[in-house]
Amino acid sequence: MLKIKIAKSENEVRNSKVEKSIEEIAGLKLIIDEANEQMKAHKETIIDEARKQLADTDVQTITFGIKEFEVIVSFSYDIKIQDEDNLHALLGERYYDLTSEKTVVTPTSKLKEMALEDDSLSEYMSVKEKSPAVKVKKL
Repeated sequence: MLKIKIAKSENEVRNSKVEKSIEEIAGLKLIIDEANEQMKAHKETIIDEARKQLADTDVQTITFGIKEFEVIVSFSYDIKIQDEDNLHALLGERYYDLTSEKTVVTPTSKLKEMALEDDSLSEYMSVKEKSPAVKVKKL
């Protein structure tokens, strides 16, 4: 029997197609979770070796290959300015050549709600439905 919860109401219906899909997706999720754990362990081994191989270089990408497979490891950095005033003082006039400013305008939840209810706002905003999220939860 398929339990359906919508807000605070709950119903039970027969829908063998959806019941079968729930069983299948739950089984696949277990397989994927286990595979992800195994992948994580293997990735750590490969990353450790990549760090060793690149230790005395400025290179940030390395490729390991066997038979018909290659694994590429790329290291990158997320660099953010923490102390803008002191960095500006240190760099002087070069500060403006070496940095950029960005202004981001995002809608509030109220404007999002209005955009979903009022088609006239579509002239000024792009409204696209995201892919529905599907989460598997063990009870």
